[in-house]
Amino acid sequence: MDSQLSGKTSNVADWKHTASIITSLGLLSGEILLYLDVHRKATAGQLSKELGWAVPMVMMAIGTLIRQGLVLARPSNLEIMIHTVS
Repeated sequence: MDSQLSGKTSNVADWKHTASIITSLGLLSGEILLYLDVHRKATAGQLSKELGWAVPMVMMAIGTLIRQGLVLARPSNLEIMIHTVS
């Protein structure tokens, strides 16, 4: 049985290479929310670097979080600054 289906995947790093894009976006969205809980705001570049995900994936995850109303984004010095709603 595949490790994904049996629940034996050991960590998120394993999922980054084997999961569907929807699963990966969900995991990344959660990581972004956890990061923002601690740091309150970050640029997309910072999130990519700190969380170890590619910028396009970070941008897609940010888009899902914006559509859900969980984060806000604004332009800031040729970057996008993301921060929590509350």
